[in-house]
Amino acid sequence: MDIRELRYIAEIGKTGHIIGAAKNLYISQPALHKTLRKVEEELGERLFYHEGNQLLPTEFGKIVLEAADKVEKDMAVMNDSIAATKNIQRGRVILGFPSIVGLLFLPELLIRFQQQFPEIYLQTVEAGGSALADLVEAGALDMAIIMRPVLSESLNEIPLVMDEVKVGVVPSHPLAERRFVTCADLKDTPIITFDNTFNMRAQLTQRMEKEKITPLILPGPIIDYFAEGSLTLIPFHPSFPWELRLIFRKNAYMSVAGKALIGHIQKSMMS
Repeated sequence: MDIRELRYIAEIGKTGHIIGAAKNLYISQPALHKTLRKVEEELGERLFYHEGNQLLPTEFGKIVLEAADKVEKDMAVMNDSIAATKNIQRGRVILGFPSIVGLLFLPELLIRFQQQFPEIYLQTVEAGGSALADLVEAGALDMAIIMRPVLSESLNEIPLVMDEVKVGVVPSHPLAERRFVTCADLKDTPIITFDNTFNMRAQLTQRMEKEKITPLILPGPIIDYFAEGSLTLIPFHPSFPWELRLIFRKNAYMSVAGKALIGHIQKSMMS
């Protein structure tokens, strides 16, 4: 017996007639009668008996009708839960990001998200880009915001921010008057940058692997935030892109709450 057949039996029990049940179910009387006989043959017992013009349940029929009533209530609860989830009334999502990205872009964004969707439990994890990509790939995070490139073909990418890495020097520094700098210009100059868990550190190391270099080398918006105009910013030549991407697993289930957060991040950071 499947759910459809159980529903048919339940309707016969409610109406007490094949005619009335068939009308309510929008099927023909012969089709409903055939379904009833099929179920009774499968169970090996009669489910209804005639008393006058009405069909009443047998003892076996009462057992089936009780089960049908429970299934109907469970289905109603399930449908209500699905409807609630579709309306983003509840859910859980885990977002990862480097601490500096959280500082620059996310405080107001996440506050607005929680105000709009108060029943969604939002959990955040802070780490370097490489570690975050591994966590997303392993399914420990629903999504993360990291710097390009994303070195995994199993992850989707949504572009969020496009800027560039710059050198920040005090106005009296010999490089302060330059329109741009190359990696060779920074040889033997101390560098303040991220640790090895960040994608930008890896890219910087690749660019400078043949030279020992180290001014303040950070993404332009970060220098602006901390230096508050006290440093001169000089771009690299060739340009050193700083692009933030929202990443999540390909071909993996994304909850409605997760989809809501993705849409919110896109709207907030790409507008």
